[in-house]
Amino acid sequence: MIKLAFYKAKGKWRNRLIRIWTRGPYSHCEVLLNESNGRCVSSSEMDDGVRYKFIQLHPDHWDIVDVTGTTLKQITRFADPLVKAQLKYDWLGILLSQVLPLARHSKNKWFCSEFCAAAIGLPKPQKYSPNSLHRYISARSSAST
Repeated sequence: MIKLAFYKAKGKWRNRLIRIWTRGPYSHCEVLLNESNGRCVSSSEMDDGVRYKFIQLHPDHWDIVDVTGTTLKQITRFADPLVKAQLKYDWLGILLSQVLPLARHSKNKWFCSEFCAAAIGLPKPQKYSPNSLHRYISARSSAST
């Protein structure tokens, strides 16, 4: 089962700014591909864009949420070409879709929650912050149980 991992640790000043602006505890998110080894995929400003990465998802720093209706094959089909193209992090997209409500974004750059939302097939992925994506996925999970 695919899961999303939401970062809730203190982090750097940018993490705090994101949490304040988006009104919630999360400042970053990852698609968790393999829970046993921490293999994730997302776009990270610390890693300069879209990448696969092994992350120790310590429960004090991350919350994990199940995603229904999405397969590993769908995620890798979406992510592989973006990782291969070494697409960069989308600072302008954050400004134009999260800070200013213009819903603008680059087709060649991604921010974390936009990447995760697109990877699991949500329309208009640029509208999601880590916090709004967590709220959406949590509500969707609750409704299906």
